[in-house]
Amino acid sequence: MSDDHSSQNWEDPIFVLNSLVALHKEQTEDERINRQTTHQNGVGFNSLDAPFLSSIADQLSRTHTVSEKQYAIVLELLPKYRTQIGLLQASNLVAIQPYGINTPMQNNNGTLKIIGDSLIFYPNIYPSVQVKPLGFNWKSNPSRWIGPVRRSLIEGVQRLFSNIALDESVTAYLENDDRQVELSSTVHESSLFPYQKEATAFELKHKKCLLGLAPGTGKTASAIFAANELNPEKILVICPLSLVYMWKAQIKKWLNKDAVIWHGKVDTWEEYDQWVIANYDTAVRNNVDMLNQKFSVLILDESILLKNRKALRTREMQSLSRSAEYVWLLSGSPISKFYDDMWSQLNVVDPKRFKSYWRFAENYCIVEQNQWGTQITGNQNDATQRLKNDLSDIYFCRTMDEVLDIPDWVFDTVPVPMSSGQYKLYEQMENEFLADLPEGDQLLAPNVLSQMIRLIQLSSNPILVGGPDDGAKWKALTELLEFEEGPFIVWTNFTQTANELEKRLCSKYSIGKMTGETPPELRQDIVDNFQAENLDILIAHPAVGKFGLTLTKARTAIYVERSFNGDDYYQSLYRFRRIGTTVSPHVIHLVAQRPDGKNGSTIDQIIDRVLDYRKNSSLSITSGFIRDNLGK
Repeated sequence: MSDDHSSQNWEDPIFVLNSLVALHKEQTEDERINRQTTHQNGVGFNSLDAPFLSSIADQLSRTHTVSEKQYAIVLELLPKYRTQIGLLQASNLVAIQPYGINTPMQNNNGTLKIIGDSLIFYPNIYPSVQVKPLGFNWKSNPSRWIGPVRRSLIEGVQRLFSNIALDESVTAYLENDDRQVELSSTVHESSLFPYQKEATAFELKHKKCLLGLAPGTGKTASAIFAANELNPEKILVICPLSLVYMWKAQIKKWLNKDAVIWHGKVDTWEEYDQWVIANYDTAVRNNVDMLNQKFSVLILDESILLKNRKALRTREMQSLSRSAEYVWLLSGSPISKFYDDMWSQLNVVDPKRFKSYWRFAENYCIVEQNQWGTQITGNQNDATQRLKNDLSDIYFCRTMDEVLDIPDWVFDTVPVPMSSGQYKLYEQMENEFLADLPEGDQLLAPNVLSQMIRLIQLSSNPILVGGPDDGAKWKALTELLEFEEGPFIVWTNFTQTANELEKRLCSKYSIGKMTGETPPELRQDIVDNFQAENLDILIAHPAVGKFGLTLTKARTAIYVERSFNGDDYYQSLYRFRRIGTTVSPHVIHLVAQRPDGKNGSTIDQIIDRVLDYRKNSSLSITSGFIRDNLGK
């Protein structure tokens, strides 16, 4: 059988591409499917060339075209197979143009097409596996990528491959998706800001989505109006217990409608006309009863509470979400540390789209393997913008600075050296996990977590652990109240601190206090008194005062104690910088230091650095976004 190369015309694209297809046919079936050479049988492609050349051969059988760049690479690789091609020529398997190739070089990188409820991507360039994180799955025979029909997928492929051919089906979908949602006169004539009306339209257009308006920018009002536009029979709002009365008041304010609050046992629940408000614990304990109500609109407020993908609360909200036609998650800060916090919230909204936690984490976070297993250690540098691009049809976010002209915070850190007696107890706890208290008692920390809590308490005032009343930060607070501008918010991490400070300051100042011991039904009255300037100082725990409360009359906020909880800290900052703030709030962090310039960071200094990082992460994920105008 002749292997003469004289009849091989390497300047003829038809000959070159038919030779490629003929060689591809010499691969075994499993080699063609997997695009790999696994059998050393002396025919077909070598293992190095097989992935690329198999991809182009598949493309030829599907589209009859290749790009100029692809053809150049084929022409560079294929001549090494002259002997095999000569044998195939002798067998009349080459140069018979079996695929009717008309134009061998096309200036596009693939085609997007919609068939039924699937978005199909036929790539003309290799490799194309980078579309997989967008939500595509590879299918063979014919070779293509398949994903759900979403604008974000179309735009994602366009970002990866600049020259994509759009089928008429895709063009028609985009034109339909560009249509603006028509809002009623109730919304247009309301006092909502333009960006709030935009958010309302987004919720109506995207039935299940995450609304990430920064704290204080009015996401509650946007959701209320969006639900009202639908005029459904049953609307369920689930929120933290501290916000149930706030939601009831907001519904009355904006719509002049009454809402009932469901709390506790089912037999105590009131009859309702349309709106029901429940806290998360009630919803978890009575999930089946709420499912039986068949609410058509479900609003999950402060969805950061669902960040733990393994928690019972998250799982129960997933089941409620599946039963409702419209599901809107609201969060001013959907992450507290790393971007993987968003996954479980997005999974509640769209479990099919967000199936794999680890795939999501690997796309946007730094994932490392160590002796303790797989861990998230940071956010990828470009993750912020990619998240906003990839989630543009499910996540609506705006920062306060983007939408409102509100004075910014003024931050100050006040270092407070501990006294020698206070530091002696602190140092003992730090080095030995115990501290010698007066009268021979000992304070023991059985583990590292207990040790950190004890260190925070000792750096505040040893009286919190049964020691002497020797708190340098408490003394600094008393001085600051003398010359800083009020009204004041004093943030504390411990109920005992709040109680002690109230006793010490009440003779000179009018005091309000909100801790975990404050009944929910009384909290709004305390807030109203503060806003009416009937109180000089509000002493509050961030976990109680971090959601939904408006404290814009505050001129100075002083953090006496802080923990590593980024949610509490970030949300508490937005209680006094939100709609209604007219003067830059002064934020003062009291940070305990070692006395006399001793080296080494205290627990306060470490917390200060960690919370600053988490605050910046939260700010970045709610900034920027989507499109200049809805639907573009």
